[in-house]
Amino acid sequence: DESDSEEENGEEEEDDASATERAARSLGVVAAAVEVYNGARVEDYEPVFDLIRRSALPALKTAHLAGNERASLLASRTHRLCLACVDAHDKVAGASGGPDSIARAAGDWGIALARAPPGDSYAFVSSLRSRAVDGSPAAAAALSALLPAAAPTIARLLDLGWSGSGDGGSSKDDSKEYSKDDSRVVDADAAAALLGDVCDVLSRLDDGEVEIVLRAAPAAAAEIAARCESSKNARRSVGGGGLKSSKNVTPARRRWALLRALPHCAARDGVRRATADAIAWALGAMGAPAVDGLPAADSGYAAAEAAADAAAVLAAAIAARAAAGPEPRSENVDVRIAAAVGDLEGEYPAALVAAADLLAGASDPSAIGSFGDAVSRHSRRLKSPSRHLRVGALRYLCAVADASGECDAADARAAGANDTPRSLAECLHRWLKVNEVDVHDVVGGPNVMEFAKTAQVSIAAMRRAVEQEALGPDAAEALATCALGALHIRLATVWPETHKLFGALTERNAFEPAWTALFEDLKSHQTRCLDAHDAAAILAAAHGRKKGEWHDDRSGPDARSGASNEAAEALQRRMESETIPTEAGTERWQRLGLLLRSVASSPAAASRHPAPLAGLFLAYNAPKPDGSRRAGKAWRAGLREWLKVVKDGLSGGKAVRSMAGTGDAVRVILERCVGADEPDLATLAVRCLGQWRLPHLTPDNADRLARVTDPNTMKDELIALRVEPGETEDQRAVVDPENRPAFAALVVRCLLPRLKRRTGRFAPHRVAALRWISRLDPPEIVPLIHSVISPMEPLVGRVDGAGVRPTIGTPWLDALVVTASGHGGDEMATTWLRMAREAKVAGLVGSGSKVPSGFLRAAGDLLKVMAEHTKAYLHPLLSMAVEMLAASSDICESAARAREAKLNEPDPAVDDDDVDEDDEDDEVNGEDEEDANDTRRALAPGQAHRDAREVRSLAVRFLGALFQRHPDFDYSPYWDAMLSAVKPMAERMAAESAAPHPPPALSIVAALAEDDALAPMLERADATSLLPQLWRALGAPFASPATRAAALSTAESLIERAEEAKFKTFGDDGDGDEKGELSPGDGDKGGGGAGGKAGEGEHVASRLLRAHAPSLLDALQAALAARAARGRRAQTPGSKIAAATEKGAARNAGVSAGASGRELAVLKRLGPLLGVSAASAAIADTLVPVLALKRLDESAAAEVLGALAAVIPPRTDSQGRGVDEDAASSLAAASARHRSALAPLFGRLRLRTARRALCDAWCAVAQHDEAANACAGILRGFHADARDSIDGVDYDARLGAYDECTAEWFSSAPSASVVPVLNHVIHELRGQDMALRHAAAAALGRFLDAAVRSGGAGDAPVRVDDDDDDDDDDDDEEAEEAEEAAGEDDEVGEDEDAAAGGDDDDDFDPVAGMSTAAERAAAAARASEASLAGAVAGVLAPGVRGLLRSPEATTRQEAIAAFRRLALSWPSAAPGAAMSPSGDAPSHSSASSGESTLNSMCDTSAPVRFLYAATASSSLPLPHSVASLPAKGSASPSFSSHSSFRPPRQNPHALLNADAVSREDRRASHLSLPCVSPSSDIDPTPFDPGAAFTNGGCAFPRAPARTDATADGIRTVASLAPATSSPIASADDTWTTSSRCRTSCARASSQLLLSMTTPLPPGLPLSLGAGGVE
Repeated sequence: DESDSEEENGEEEEDDASATERAARSLGVVAAAVEVYNGARVEDYEPVFDLIRRSALPALKTAHLAGNERASLLASRTHRLCLACVDAHDKVAGASGGPDSIARAAGDWGIALARAPPGDSYAFVSSLRSRAVDGSPAAAAALSALLPAAAPTIARLLDLGWSGSGDGGSSKDDSKEYSKDDSRVVDADAAAALLGDVCDVLSRLDDGEVEIVLRAAPAAAAEIAARCESSKNARRSVGGGGLKSSKNVTPARRRWALLRALPHCAARDGVRRATADAIAWALGAMGAPAVDGLPAADSGYAAAEAAADAAAVLAAAIAARAAAGPEPRSENVDVRIAAAVGDLEGEYPAALVAAADLLAGASDPSAIGSFGDAVSRHSRRLKSPSRHLRVGALRYLCAVADASGECDAADARAAGANDTPRSLAECLHRWLKVNEVDVHDVVGGPNVMEFAKTAQVSIAAMRRAVEQEALGPDAAEALATCALGALHIRLATVWPETHKLFGALTERNAFEPAWTALFEDLKSHQTRCLDAHDAAAILAAAHGRKKGEWHDDRSGPDARSGASNEAAEALQRRMESETIPTEAGTERWQRLGLLLRSVASSPAAASRHPAPLAGLFLAYNAPKPDGSRRAGKAWRAGLREWLKVVKDGLSGGKAVRSMAGTGDAVRVILERCVGADEPDLATLAVRCLGQWRLPHLTPDNADRLARVTDPNTMKDELIALRVEPGETEDQRAVVDPENRPAFAALVVRCLLPRLKRRTGRFAPHRVAALRWISRLDPPEIVPLIHSVISPMEPLVGRVDGAGVRPTIGTPWLDALVVTASGHGGDEMATTWLRMAREAKVAGLVGSGSKVPSGFLRAAGDLLKVMAEHTKAYLHPLLSMAVEMLAASSDICESAARAREAKLNEPDPAVDDDDVDEDDEDDEVNGEDEEDANDTRRALAPGQAHRDAREVRSLAVRFLGALFQRHPDFDYSPYWDAMLSAVKPMAERMAAESAAPHPPPALSIVAALAEDDALAPMLERADATSLLPQLWRALGAPFASPATRAAALSTAESLIERAEEAKFKTFGDDGDGDEKGELSPGDGDKGGGGAGGKAGEGEHVASRLLRAHAPSLLDALQAALAARAARGRRAQTPGSKIAAATEKGAARNAGVSAGASGRELAVLKRLGPLLGVSAASAAIADTLVPVLALKRLDESAAAEVLGALAAVIPPRTDSQGRGVDEDAASSLAAASARHRSALAPLFGRLRLRTARRALCDAWCAVAQHDEAANACAGILRGFHADARDSIDGVDYDARLGAYDECTAEWFSSAPSASVVPVLNHVIHELRGQDMALRHAAAAALGRFLDAAVRSGGAGDAPVRVDDDDDDDDDDDDEEAEEAEEAAGEDDEVGEDEDAAAGGDDDDDFDPVAGMSTAAERAAAAARASEASLAGAVAGVLAPGVRGLLRSPEATTRQEAIAAFRRLALSWPSAAPGAAMSPSGDAPSHSSASSGESTLNSMCDTSAPVRFLYAATASSSLPLPHSVASLPAKGSASPSFSSHSSFRPPRQNPHALLNADAVSREDRRASHLSLPCVSPSSDIDPTPFDPGAAFTNGGCAFPRAPARTDATADGIRTVASLAPATSSPIASADDTWTTSSRCRTSCARASSQLLLSMTTPLPPGLPLSLGAGGVE
């Protein structure tokens, strides 16, 4: 039934599809095998050919008829196999029979095209065509054999894709046939292009034969030819079917492609009939009149978007018409077509070439018209940049000449290159041969060298014809036009002969049209060059690129006419490139040079036309529309050629000298070119000026000047070039005195380029040039100054039709002459300021121009090398600089205010916790730093701000250098503007002092202060803050060495000038100390320093020092503190560990410990200037606080002490007698303060040089202080050295000094005198000399006796601070660094620093740290100097305790003895620390005092580790019970009395220091021993309950013990019962160490003192306090 039949049909279709797929795979395998090595493995191709013919093609046909979906796959595999066979048959080798063999086989492959899908057929034919184009003979043979099948295939592709869909112009059967594969339909544009390519390939193989398609496939050819006709005139196609009209108009590109193949698809009549419609439409579309004999134009013939599309169709139609053969005599229409093409306006080279070919085959060519008229019409095309257009025009003119009988075409073509032409037509034939060769065609072009030689000979033959008058004047314009076109040929060997031809053409007056053609072309081409140059500069500025690097930024390809897809675009591009091809001709600026050389080749013609050439020369050198001058390598190359024209053609410009305006303008340009950077340009300009016969520029001087412009002869010529007469006859001047200024100015212009080279091989030229210029007078260097300021000068000159012509003098140049002469007076300042404002110099700042920075750099260089010469030109330089400074300052300050306002605005989107605290320190140099975060990035200064910042810095530095070089100049007209710009910068000097270079404002302030003429400006009311800002920069904590050096130089300059003024006033004998000179005290009394000679007669340096002495002293003190401070955290804030190392300290800005010599020298020299009272009160107060720094570099201390000794004035006889009672009293009070500050240094300083300086300073203070004077002799004796040895010790003097320290002396001397002696004694106990150490110990005993007799022994215990910091610096610093590296808590460092008597927080700022240390030292000194008891508590006891920590055993032994002696003599200072001489146990009172001593040693201010360190490193007998917990694996603990105990150093558990318990009052007590968690390094094992404790022989029997595991650790509680019945008082005290350790003592008779030392985990401190263990 029907269902069964449908199933069977479906199964059959499925089987067919499977079979087709299997066949396709099989063919693919065979194709892959054949492709290997191009068939090298194939033994015989006949089986392969049989496979294609008998299997593949029938299968493809069957699949096509059945409509199988796998037909496309099978077709592609079949085509692949066919192409593989084609590739293997390029030559006869092996199994390959060559192209003939593949041609025979390919004749049977028609089914592969006819029955394949359209897309596959197109791809197959395209592959064959591309292989044939690449030179494959096998592909060409196969394509030729397949043409009978390929042509219908292409016709079918055209039919299918003509309207863009599958039904356009196709039959119903074909539409149904390919409806299933409509997606593979090929565009008609691609098919048309393929048809033309196939015809071109086959025609080239057949030596240009036509009608190829017509012979192979007549039906397909007729169909294709019908496509070329208009739709209304289309003929009936072969087979009786008519062509259907397309819905859309056919694109012009498709018509063009079909017309190219038309000669191969139709006979002559068919071609002429088909092209008639195309020619009529194209001429009508291009605006040409209708041609008789052609059909009426059909507007719907093609769609053209531009005239170029119509020209392409016209060219293809005429070319096809010409290729079809000669015109029948009955028509006579081709000549009219050619004439119409010749009359077209526009550049259509392909149409002209086709018209020339058409004219050659016309039936009546003589009707073309006059040859002369044709030459006139096409003259503009003969000089076109397009070689194809020149060739088209020449071919057309040659065809017209042949048609009109001007010459014999055969003879003209056969003539040799060296034959002299006899007519213009023959010349055109020669020019055609020169132009029709593409010298850049490296593939198919001719031999370039052979062509170049032939072209040279041909052009030379034409020149010879002109010179021999074989050619008349009527040929001059045409020959000149052809020669202009030859200059477009990019072949340098052609150009010289062309220049000679121009010279021959323009030499005679009769050939004037040739000159006119040359000049007009030069004028128009120069205008195009300049316009392109200016446009490129504008684009470069707009796009931020250099000239020549700009590219079109337009995105996407240009929309082409009618192009809708890829195939259409490709065909459109191809049509345009073949119709109007583009080529690389001579570069624009290079051709300008060629034209100028052509002009220079005929001096006679140039001399006949000087005015037009001069006008062009001025136009070339005219400024751009924006007023700036043109520059660039290409422009300078053109200038070089112009100078040659002026030199040779215009006699150096002398020919235009008499022309009003023009002559002066040419001279100005030539004098400007004398200073060109290129030596050849300068030499040409000099040669030109030498022909003017100027009074100062004789021919000899011109030759000398030309040698000056040559770098090779410049130095030698300058030596002999003298402008002033010498001593001998040979040394006479080269110019008369009256002409010297003009000649010197010209020489200076020549030397300007040599001044630009600072380094390299031209650097000696700069030196020679400067040496020669230095011999000139200042008015003679006007050109040099003008070259510096001229870039800012407004455009001036005479305006006429040619533009702005420069004049000899400009307003600025005239003003420079007046300024240099000195006739302008003070009014020149106002004049130059006005001219600077009129020129809008300030507007250049921030505009992106480099002129301001360039001017400031040039002016700075000028000031350095020619300071005296520039003095006459300070007004113009200052005016420009001040205007730029004011403008740049406004921009920078506005940006700074905007940034501050923006930063001060709250940002709600940013959480306060997320803000980085370090961001506040990012801006070190004010506006110089740009932050990286988003907020500051938004506020980052733009290019205008950066340029303004650079200009301001350069301007400030220039002004500073100007003040230093010319201090006597009157700067008052510019002061207000300068001050308003400098003041904001001066306020930031301290913040910017850390920069590697000094702040810019510092240079100005320093220059003002360092000169007597300028310094009064700093005393003005609006400038009083400048000098204090400089002192602030000097004292800035982080100031760089360069900043400090510059600031110190200013202070030294002020002091030196004040000293000179003082010397001149008082002479050598008097120092003025008693006459009321520079003194802050006197100034204060006088109401601002106007008393005595400090008034109007006082030197300005003295007045400035007096007015700003406090700020200077503060700055010097801060600088000294920054330099003297060393160690960790002494400088810039940052990493503690980095600053703690020497390497880290060296990295800090401004740190050079011990290098404070300049600051101290300033203070020394400042002392005598300030007077007696000021020296002791101000300078000494500046120096002394520096000595209080906790970690003071001793070399710096020695320098400070030496300075202190120098500034303290000696005692005079008048002191104390009422003459200067106030000064004496203030000096005595200051000396007392200084004495208190110096006394601790006797115990701290260790270097011999530092201690010597300390003694000198003490002796200086002793002159004004009785307490210091009382011990000065003893202290000098302590430091006495032997005179007969180097660094030897005078033992007699030193021991004698100790002998003077008797108990009576200690009792009678002021207590303040004892303090330095005690400090020295403690220092001596630390020494290595045994004799001095014993003497010091004896003196210490005598002091204790005196202290006891003074009545202070019974005082209550006094708590003292450890001020002897330096004794343990080495140990403490090492331990602290280890703690910091381990990351301990901040509380540890703070507690230890507090215990050591220091505050490290202040060390972040050296000045703050110094002030804190000074205040702390002063408080300690007051307590120590109050009485002998205070000396014991404040000096002796801390000093001895410090000695106990010494690593030296001998020192510790001395310390122990001293400590014992102290305890015996002064129990309140060392309670309980003494022992009986026999070593027995002390009494109860001694035990109690010992407990107090250890309590004082372990007070709240000292960590417990100090006690452990002392007991662990010495055999100190402890006078009380000590119990030690066992180490890991050790026995049970025990109590012992008065034993020399040394606890374990590796891993001690604890040290229990118990109160001495009365044997009569003992009873049971419960002791909870501390334990730690198992994570600690301490053994957590509890005590052994069976252990027995002993104390002084009294055993404690064991009692039940209890061990508890708690969250804090393991706690062991043991019950201890006394051996006697003596009860223990019931007092409960509980102390806690931390949450991890707890110790309690119940029912103790008195307070239990617990001292624990244990290696606790990092970050867990342990110390004893009043409330317990903390």
